[in-house]
Amino acid sequence: MFWGAIWIVFLVRMGRKHGSQHLDDIHPSLPCPILDEFVHQRSQRQYLWIIPLQDRLPISTYPDWCARMRGLAAAGEVTLGMHGVYHDTNDEFDSPPGVMRELNATTLLNLGVAEWHACFHSAPRHFAPPGQHISAENLRIVRDDFHMEVRSVMDGLTARIYHCDDTFCPNPILCTTKWLDNF
Repeated sequence: MFWGAIWIVFLVRMGRKHGSQHLDDIHPSLPCPILDEFVHQRSQRQYLWIIPLQDRLPISTYPDWCARMRGLAAAGEVTLGMHGVYHDTNDEFDSPPGVMRELNATTLLNLGVAEWHACFHSAPRHFAPPGQHISAENLRIVRDDFHMEVRSVMDGLTARIYHCDDTFCPNPILCTTKWLDNF
């Protein structure tokens, strides 16, 4: 049992050291002081997980930012992925209350994909559900109907996942994987 646990920690550590890196919760309205440093780290594969709608602000209303992200992806510096459809820092996104939460997954994903297309002029190919929470049916919809590769829970164990801002989390050890990098 002990050696099995040691072996798992070793495999996770090696995966993190040599595997991909992910930067979550990217949106032009959110400060991300580590973005430039992250992009220039040059791991094997780097993902920027972009929120199409943050506090009702669509990414397409920031054309210079969209162009910069397209340039990073075109240069092969990063892979862009859609991180859910919307985030709301004030918990007041819904007006009237509950509208976004009542939309079915297909309708909600159509909103996100349309916004993604308006910014990046293409459909998203990668999807990460916020908090890695997704039902089996919604996972099927994302994969089969929208043809996106979904970031798995296993990626959370074998890849480095960073956040621009972890202040939303009551326990940073549970919300970020930076602490595992010190094993």
